[in-house]
Amino acid sequence: MTMRRCRTLALAALTTAAAALLASCASAPKKEEPIKTQTLEEFDNNTPPPDDPCYGSGGEPIECDETADCCKGFACSIDPERSHVRRYCIEG
Repeated sequence: MTMRRCRTLALAALTTAAAALLASCASAPKKEEPIKTQTLEEFDNNTPPPDDPCYGSGGEPIECDETADCCKGFACSIDPERSHVRRYCIEG
């Protein structure tokens, strides 16, 4: 009789553990926050230009003394739109 009682208790314990496991897995998922969206105009107005080491502040070319001072794909040259004396890293 004790063997039958042990089996019954073991079965009850396993059933309880399985029910607890199922209950924890079946809990409601967390609510996700809605994605904040912007119009294209808002995005353009709020997004600062990315920092690019090949350009100075505001996307302006950086001054240089020789081509080795510039990024790959840039050449140290006079930019007639800016100055006839200073040299800038110009793409191209």
